[in-house]
Amino acid sequence: MKKLDLENDSIFYLIMRFSIPSIIGCFVTSLYNLVDRYYIGKLNYTNSDALTGVGLINPVATIILAFSVLVGIGASSNISIKLGEKDERTAEKLLGNSFLLIVVFSTLITSFGLFFSDPLLKALGSTPSSHDYAKSYMTIILIGTTFNMFSNALNHTIRAAGNAFRSTITMLLGAILNIILDPIFIFTLGLGVQGAALATIISQFVSSIWVLSYFVSGKSPLKIRIKYMFPNIKVIMLIVSIGVAPFIMQASTSVVNIIVNNVLKIYGGTQAIGAMTIISSISFLFLMPVLGISQGIQPITGFNYGAKKYDRVRKILKYGIILSSVAVTLIFILIQLFPSQIISIFNKDPKLVAYGTSGLRIYNLMMPLLGFQLLTTHFFQNIKKAEFSLLLTLLRQVILLLPLCLILPRYYGINGVWIATPIADFGSSIITFIFLVREMRKLKNVPNVI
Repeated sequence: MKKLDLENDSIFYLIMRFSIPSIIGCFVTSLYNLVDRYYIGKLNYTNSDALTGVGLINPVATIILAFSVLVGIGASSNISIKLGEKDERTAEKLLGNSFLLIVVFSTLITSFGLFFSDPLLKALGSTPSSHDYAKSYMTIILIGTTFNMFSNALNHTIRAAGNAFRSTITMLLGAILNIILDPIFIFTLGLGVQGAALATIISQFVSSIWVLSYFVSGKSPLKIRIKYMFPNIKVIMLIVSIGVAPFIMQASTSVVNIIVNNVLKIYGGTQAIGAMTIISSISFLFLMPVLGISQGIQPITGFNYGAKKYDRVRKILKYGIILSSVAVTLIFILIQLFPSQIISIFNKDPKLVAYGTSGLRIYNLMMPLLGFQLLTTHFFQNIKKAEFSLLLTLLRQVILLLPLCLILPRYYGINGVWIATPIADFGSSIITFIFLVREMRKLKNVPNVI
């Protein structure tokens, strides 16, 4: 197979080579949660308690993901840039310290979550009928945090090292295994909600072994070396400086989820929380093309930015925005045409379906803008403008969405929860456009060095 030349090959060709595997992998990976929710919905086909209990754990899963992207994206963005600068030694230091950070963060998350499980579930908005489901699912998921973080965080560095295919196999391996194991553990073995959690962490364990084997087998241009696993403050700060923006993006999502669950409990009860569980899972699945394209252009952007080929950087962004926008617009049409059919796949509770149908439509009203908004936010990370990415993330999740979720339900009831998201998406897209125009003018005025 021809070796890819990130500096000279056709930009569209490179984006396709990196993004298509990433999109496929992201779609399949998102099935981790979606498949769990599908089968759990079948446990109580006309009752939403089990589904609601699992949905309450979304903020916990999001926090684990937040620390994964802190390390994974923070390291991979810097690795791409360092490889563009021909600095392989620093790239391996980044990889080694990533390994260390994963072990530290996963241990802290597991210990905290297990020790404070009951007060944590109360804060998440659990109800008497959903509490036991939530606790049994969360306990097992927390025990598998280390596997989760290794499979997610280090997989970003595989892509940064130039092996998009291996990265995709990692995601496919875990997700497909989870799809196979879910019905076996949930129904055949009769483990119910606990079976769904066990299937998930076993799949993540297998994925983590696959990822680690790449860096110790001699197939990777970068190696995990013990001498680079010792904490290096300068290297850790490089990781954190880029990773803090996606970390806050995910962490703030967790905070919003907690608040939304508690608001939904007041205005719609268990069925409303169950509806949001489905809506958020489906919406996340449908945004996978944007995430896949963002991940696909990351090594290309970082390498060319490090090589000071700014004209190529601008073209990479242009193609990325066009492709992302087309994808999410097509998905938007699908959601608006068939909302009730989509919700009904997961649960038949009439009240849940009613909430979910209107919620899915309203929640995703501004989806056509998200191809541009989300991809641009990730782009700033790739060119070492993490402060912009951080600000835009805070704007959407905290400054706009959080107050809207608290204020609008007082006037519009449960519809106020659904309305909050498109308003926040619209406002953040306008500000993102202003930031992007400003940055593109700067890059346009900087001549290519090579």
